[in-house]
Amino acid sequence: MRRPRQGLALLVFALLTASGCWAQRDCYGAVVEVAVSLGGQPEEAFYGYPAPFGAALNDTATAQMPLVAAHPATACEPLARATLPGAAALVARGNCSFTEKAKAVQAAGFEAMLLFNNDEECVLMSANRSEAEGLRIMVASLTAEAGAALAALAAAHPAGGGDAAAVALRMPALGAVDWSSLALWLLATSTVAAGALWAGQGHLAGLGRESGTPTAKKGGAGDVPSVTISSRAAVGFVLLASAMLVLLFFFLDKWLAYILVGLFALGAWQACGMVIYSALQQLSSPQWRAAQLRLPGAGLVPVNGVLATAAGATLCAVWAVWHNAPWSWPLQDAMGVCFMLVILKQFFLPNLKVATILLCLAFVYDVWWVFLQPLVTGGESVMVEVATGGASHEQLPMVLRFPHHPLGTNPAFAILGLGDVVLPGLLAVFCRRFDLSNRLPLSRAFFPPCLAGYGCGLLLTYCALWFSWFGDQGQPALLYLVPCTLGTVSALALSRGQVAQLWLNDFEGSNGLGSAQRSSDAGDAGEHGGSRRYSSEADRLESGLERLLSEQRPSPRSSPR
Repeated sequence: MRRPRQGLALLVFALLTASGCWAQRDCYGAVVEVAVSLGGQPEEAFYGYPAPFGAALNDTATAQMPLVAAHPATACEPLARATLPGAAALVARGNCSFTEKAKAVQAAGFEAMLLFNNDEECVLMSANRSEAEGLRIMVASLTAEAGAALAALAAAHPAGGGDAAAVALRMPALGAVDWSSLALWLLATSTVAAGALWAGQGHLAGLGRESGTPTAKKGGAGDVPSVTISSRAAVGFVLLASAMLVLLFFFLDKWLAYILVGLFALGAWQACGMVIYSALQQLSSPQWRAAQLRLPGAGLVPVNGVLATAAGATLCAVWAVWHNAPWSWPLQDAMGVCFMLVILKQFFLPNLKVATILLCLAFVYDVWWVFLQPLVTGGESVMVEVATGGASHEQLPMVLRFPHHPLGTNPAFAILGLGDVVLPGLLAVFCRRFDLSNRLPLSRAFFPPCLAGYGCGLLLTYCALWFSWFGDQGQPALLYLVPCTLGTVSALALSRGQVAQLWLNDFEGSNGLGSAQRSSDAGDAGEHGGSRRYSSEADRLESGLERLLSEQRPSPRSSPR
């Protein structure tokens, strides 16, 4: 597989270089609509930002205003009087303040000022109250591309002609519900649940191998998580994450962002292939699962493996080339979900001690880089700056995205870092494996409360964003997720007298059954009988699952190489 991977890497980086920057004609997260008409007939629309001064815009469109290019273009000197009443002036940014431009436009008899930027991004206009005093015109800002297009329309269709260009301004009302946040909540919670259940299935297969059941005979090595996270690894992870964050803050530019995009695409290709292959194996008939192809240089390979590899490569290559396109977010989310599922399947926490070290350090990491670091060092948050791309204007791909109320071709996105899903998700995986190892009934299981705690913690995060808790900056999700997940599991363990069992748990040393659970059951006759009855039911359930898994799992010959 080395040559195909090298070939895909070269293709991805070549296409990234060729694709360049995705030019934006609309402001990011625009809220103002500038509808253009020619001779009274609707033509097209551009989208931008309102100014914090002048007349307020609302959901009702203004009357059609003739479009006139300002002379001089920057409106930093007195303008000639508007020849038509109620006209809108198109003004270039630069040379003087926003309010000076607006006052010059207002003095010339215009009703609105459309300011276009001299950069690819939009400008957020600002002014103090004294500077903006007396301004009554409508003001909006647009991108450089939108300004060039409007200038061309104003020149080709001058005011006063039969097909004169005109504009109408409107600021559509936003809905009461932020569906983007709810969609991310559902996607993240579902990923944690799916990852824990998938890892639990592999753990159950591992228990079957230890007991010599039919699952052990059919299972493959890929059914058991392959990497145990130690205490040192947990500490090293947080320190490495901090170091990488600082390096990206100082050295992130467009080319480094492209390299990170390419690396993410290559890693996601493997993750997507694994997830798609697993799904195909579960959904295919036994005959199809056993089907193989002979490929040059690779020999016999499973058909499902070829399909999964091709599908993953196509998905990741398309996203890598058009990752800045507004429609690329579902591809990025699919890649991110596959990435997280594979991590939750292959990495696991051995006990509550390591989980506490990892999550508490991640809690401090998140709060420091979002809230405390700007207070100590001054300036912007390093984490927020890196997450939004900084000077490179390239948003890094290690996030889930969902568009807010889309207006124009460049909508704003609600984002959630992959770490805000994976780190609490590792605790959920631990709880699921612990429940299976100790055959806990649903009423005493730790996984459902942990999953519910994750959902509540993420909901609290979005409440903090909606109501601007602790300010208007981004919210550190782990500030709410860690107490709601780790706190819930710890409180339950304390109330049930299982803290020591969870804290020092050893899945391998106890052969899948906690020693504290066995001693507790032996010490209480009533619980012993209930546990014995439940164990009998669990044995029957496990036997049924083993038969199901043995029917669906591919033979060794059809496993991917």
